[in-house]
Amino acid sequence: MFKVGALGDCFLLRFIEEEEQFNILIDCGAYWNSDAAETRLKLIAQEIQELVGDNQLDIVVGTHQHNDHYSGFWFAKETFENIGAEHVWLSWMNEPGNEDAEAILEEHHNLRLALQNIRSALSLRGDQAGKALLEEVESLVDVNEDVRPNNPVFAAKKRISVPDEGLKTIRNMGPESYLHPGQIKAIFEEKVKVYVLGPPKNYKSLRDTNPNKGQSYDKHLKGLHHRATEVLKTIEAANDESANESFPFNSNFKNKLEESQTDLPKLIQQYFDNPAQRIDDSWTKSAEQLAIRLNSYTNNTSLVLAFELVESGKVLLFVGDAQMGNWLSWDKVEWEDGKEHLEQLLEQTVFYKVGHHGSHNSTLKPALEAMTHPELMAMIPVDKNDPNISSRKRPWKMPAAKLYERLLEKTKGRVLRMDEGPHESGEGNWEIDPEEFVLYWMLEI
Repeated sequence: MFKVGALGDCFLLRFIEEEEQFNILIDCGAYWNSDAAETRLKLIAQEIQELVGDNQLDIVVGTHQHNDHYSGFWFAKETFENIGAEHVWLSWMNEPGNEDAEAILEEHHNLRLALQNIRSALSLRGDQAGKALLEEVESLVDVNEDVRPNNPVFAAKKRISVPDEGLKTIRNMGPESYLHPGQIKAIFEEKVKVYVLGPPKNYKSLRDTNPNKGQSYDKHLKGLHHRATEVLKTIEAANDESANESFPFNSNFKNKLEESQTDLPKLIQQYFDNPAQRIDDSWTKSAEQLAIRLNSYTNNTSLVLAFELVESGKVLLFVGDAQMGNWLSWDKVEWEDGKEHLEQLLEQTVFYKVGHHGSHNSTLKPALEAMTHPELMAMIPVDKNDPNISSRKRPWKMPAAKLYERLLEKTKGRVLRMDEGPHESGEGNWEIDPEEFVLYWMLEI
């Protein structure tokens, strides 16, 4: 697990037997596109090149199109393309000509455009509430115009952003394969089997949606786009009495302040004396919720892979940033060999790459409880110094306290954080010299 210096994922799996080795890189990115992040990711790419040696990577896996998973491929483009790969694995969401995938991306794009327009309208307001909301929206979604925005989180279709460029680099590294849930791939001379668990082909599992023929693949996204359009109309009509149908209360239910001064002076004074209780701009929070929802949708498209070591039966589970819907779809997967595998895969999991930096909604409780192998251990790609965690007004709670507590219980303390290393209470924990591996933590199974 590479120390990207922020929220982000970069994992190198090395299957080794005597003189043979098989190298798989899963994602490489950091949340922020600062100069420091670029420098760090370039060093990591060089380190990967040294670890692989004269060989290509055998497989490069891109889980989903978020900056904290793909930005490294853009910043270290030359190094990664020089390393190359025998195979590139992406999910069916990236498959050219896949009508379902293209429909989803089109809806994402429409919502993003609406959020960009909301951003523009908010920037013209100039008031404190608008400025605060603008900061929230920009911290969650890439709404800037250049190829290197400050805080890109999702790569919009039809517009170039850092994750888009990262995906291009991944594709340039080798021939692509697009994975679908239910596939089973044998690698490393069939010493390892890879089970594809997600993302699901049917978004009913993700959003309780079963669209009819000819409708949007995800009706919830269509609804969100409608909400975004209404929010934008309301912001733009804030000073226009003739265009107020989108306000929570239109002019038929309003009294002008000067008309109310004689009737409700005490109430009005109390209202203005307590800013924390005022609701004038509360409706604008809808834009923030739209941004959060778009971010979550992308996480839920994560490619999820379970690597089974055939001889021992042990499993390494990599879930990207999969959230609840993705997890819930796994028990509906129809495997290509006609057998059932989920229960055994979870029971035999000895390594769990904790989803979405340990957020509360990215580890399904029943699935974690089903991981009963006595050697279970976990890695969390989290960094407490990331501004999202350390300095925001409403800090992201990563890792979530109850999840972290349960992970420590399930693993007997064998938890490795990207920022702090192995937990001190681990029973039979691995020994790692923090000075030896400057850019990464190494675990042998």
